[in-house]
Amino acid sequence: MKANVENLTEKLSGIDPELLNSLQNGQIDSAFLENGIHALTGWIAGLFVVGVIILLFRQAIEGAVAGMIFKSGAELSYDQPILISGRKARLIRVGRFKTVFYLDNLTDKEPDTKTKLIVPNTQLNQLVLECPIVEHTLNIPAKKTSSK
Repeated sequence: MKANVENLTEKLSGIDPELLNSLQNGQIDSAFLENGIHALTGWIAGLFVVGVIILLFRQAIEGAVAGMIFKSGAELSYDQPILISGRKARLIRVGRFKTVFYLDNLTDKEPDTKTKLIVPNTQLNQLVLECPIVEHTLNIPAKKTSSK
């Protein structure tokens, strides 16, 4: 039994000597336990506070990430004519939390008026965006076939 304790003592040489003595004597000091519990509860409380902060700023984080993803996509460029739910529009700005479009008005009474559409980045996936395709004529000369 004593050999097992000595073997365990060698393995636990990196542990606090006060704790090691308490373990060897079979007694654990109540002050030592209190300090350990206080340190553990402090760590858990810190994790809880970090979790609450992340939950509070979750919407802001989601908006920023959605804006970065939309901005990094190569599908749209600034001032490109697009259609948003059938209305002519132009992409003006992609910010951290919101994206700005200018829309042409569809009313005949005021044909030259434009409206500004500000969309939170978290709601960009709900928009129906269409890009008009400009047809190009390609002048590619026909290949000459050689006859032998």
